[in-house]
Amino acid sequence: DDINVRLREDNATGTRMTVKTIRLVLANQNYQIAHYAEYVAVASANKTFVGTLVRAGGTGTISSPASSTSLCSIYVEYVSG
Repeated sequence: DDINVRLREDNATGTRMTVKTIRLVLANQNYQIAHYAEYVAVASANKTFVGTLVRAGGTGTISSPASSTSLCSIYVEYVSG
């Protein structure tokens, strides 16, 4: 199966910042995905970022269950300019 990993602004249908296609070759396996995007703030306020996964090919199912031993997170780093 192939999945598209997308980082978006504001919500699950917001402006797509980036997309990366990843091929999953084994069923019932855990995969770690590292993905990178840049964002330039236009104002001083709160901002929401959302990560989405969409199956782009194949017939399997994709899930992203989070637990204390299998984290799902987005790391945001502030770089002063």
